[in-house]
Amino acid sequence: MTRGKSIIGALLLSALAMGVLGAGNASASVTGLTAVTCQGVAAETGDFGTSECATPEVAKGNFKTVAVPEGTKVVSTSAEEPVLEGTVALAKIRVTCEKSTGTGKVTNTTVGEEMKAHGTETVIHYTECHARRISAPGETCVVRDPATLNKGTIQTNKLTTTTLANHEVSVQPEEGEVFAEFEILNEGTECKIPKSTVKVTGTVIGIANTEKHNHLSFDPSTNGSKLKANGGAATYKGTEVGYMDEGPGEPHGAPVGLTTASEF
Repeated sequence: MTRGKSIIGALLLSALAMGVLGAGNASASVTGLTAVTCQGVAAETGDFGTSECATPEVAKGNFKTVAVPEGTKVVSTSAEEPVLEGTVALAKIRVTCEKSTGTGKVTNTTVGEEMKAHGTETVIHYTECHARRISAPGETCVVRDPATLNKGTIQTNKLTTTTLANHEVSVQPEEGEVFAEFEILNEGTECKIPKSTVKVTGTVIGIANTEKHNHLSFDPSTNGSKLKANGGAATYKGTEVGYMDEGPGEPHGAPVGLTTASEF
């Protein structure tokens, strides 16, 4: 990743359980979104041509989407550097993190005649983080996790995600209202931000991307109005990518995303 593209951490990455794996065929009786993964099938019996189950569907493909089992463990990575912007110590600031990893679980549920994918226990860990005032591009202020006192890191509290209408996904803390808490230290290159504690709170809305498969995208135009930094309005931009968790030390597995299909 290149520096300079904004991000934040904490919050959203609960997205790890979400994304999109092709369009699929909606059932006449069940609506909503289902969390699925991409699975190989007997030659020419599937709906997709690659192991990403990328749209468009194809005739005689070798892969298909299947609903994930209850409590499926997932991991996430960033497809781009996310951006959190808000007001801290009377200054508009931006927090950037170069790397992130996330873990969590996802389960499919049915509410009436609507399928929903519900993510739980999502925790995102960010490294190589720094902050600056938006008006000061040459500034770099040190960010620190107050729990571990590790500089350059941010870790979210446990997050939960729920699918809504129109491929929207709501992301919020599992308990309380705090996504993440971190410190900005008055240290770094030309740093003029006074030492501050930042609490990111509220709810943010992501959009499951129907073209880029297991991607969950966040943009200020679709965030909703409930995301806050120290009580003031905040915006978030970024994209998270979900995969099956293959266990500690193992590379991620097949993509995990969302589809309107209910027959697998």
